[in-house]
Amino acid sequence: MRAFGYWYGTFGGEVINNVRWGTEETFQYCFDGIPQKSIVSIGTVASGLRKPENRELFESGFAKLLEVLQPHTIIVYGSDNLPCFDSIRQKVKIVKFQSERALAFAEASS
Repeated sequence: MRAFGYWYGTFGGEVINNVRWGTEETFQYCFDGIPQKSIVSIGTVASGLRKPENRELFESGFAKLLEVLQPHTIIVYGSDNLPCFDSIRQKVKIVKFQSERALAFAEASS
């Protein structure tokens, strides 16, 4: 994915990289090839964030993403209803897209 994004970018194409991380040992390479101070996307759907142990891992990876990449905009697919997003909204633009499941529930309740 990163190689294609790099290649496409060399032709002037705009690339929004999707950032994913695992446990802390992935932090040393999971941000490689993504330009600093750019737009990135992340997903919170199916990330298990309702479990406290998953939330802690997500938030530590998210903090590392901010430190390493310093994005100006983050596109979030899924919920952005987490303290880690609230703490950066003054510095980083957050653009949220609801998941299809959330949209279906919203439609069913209206």
